[in-house]
Amino acid sequence: MNRNTTALLAAVLIFAAVFTVIIYSYPTFNTITGSNTNQSVGRVVQANQAALLGFLGKYGFDSNTSLSAYYQVPANNEMIINCNYGVEPSYYNIPPLVALENFTAYKEYTNITTDVGKYTLCVIDPGLPGCTTITGVIYNFTMKFMNYSTAYSLYNSTASTLYRAYNSVKSIPGAEANSTFFGPLYYDISVLNSTNESLQSSMVKSLIKLEQIPEYILDLKNGTVETDPIYLPVPFQYEIYYYPLRATCNSSLVVFNLISSLSNFATQTYYNIYTGLGADVTNICINDSSNSCKQSELNTLNISFYAQR
Repeated sequence: MNRNTTALLAAVLIFAAVFTVIIYSYPTFNTITGSNTNQSVGRVVQANQAALLGFLGKYGFDSNTSLSAYYQVPANNEMIINCNYGVEPSYYNIPPLVALENFTAYKEYTNITTDVGKYTLCVIDPGLPGCTTITGVIYNFTMKFMNYSTAYSLYNSTASTLYRAYNSVKSIPGAEANSTFFGPLYYDISVLNSTNESLQSSMVKSLIKLEQIPEYILDLKNGTVETDPIYLPVPFQYEIYYYPLRATCNSSLVVFNLISSLSNFATQTYYNIYTGLGADVTNICINDSSNSCKQSELNTLNISFYAQR
């Protein structure tokens, strides 16, 4: 890494530390004042509006809240967990494996995408059923279809990124470097330091143990949204968004599927990720020019109502 890149990373991490101060000094709130969404596409069906308002009231949102703006819904949909975490299920988060041209490997690979989703939920809520065994499932699959060379390449690239980030954080003067924001990074470094790089099993176990720094998103009372520029992903987890100013709403597992792409939602295994966990699920279509929420599709995909972007 050259000097300019190191300086840039350090500047970003300093911003992240300052960002943490905002989080802990800004009062937490349960309701959000958002701008009215301009209902420019068709007329609002009364029953749909009633369902939307009922949902907002149930979970403590202001009646004017735009769900797509508040949760920054990406193009590939977002799964909201317990109101204050978001997950973006995407296949590219699954590490590359060998012999995927083999039918058995491909069939099991489709299952591991679900297992990674379950593991990501366990990172957010470790008390969910199955969390004590899911890492073993991912480990056994990876050891079966990933050889030493592939494992080392993935481990080495991941470790290099984390060590560069760690060195930049340690160069930050003052208490910011010890912010709890960087807790996952310090944990990851301890995992890497205890890894035996000559053993494939040791590297795979470490890769599964790693914790990501999620992408922090602050929706402020004045209607603006601040997003932390630092996000450190790790293998075997989907990307996690964290909304620290939003109070948790879980008595059990609460899931909102915010669907900005009906085609992706229809083909990806969202249901399999939380099946068997007793989840309270609400499917919400985000209606805009590229994602028309037609009544026939709402019925087919078990969507409760649509929200206008």
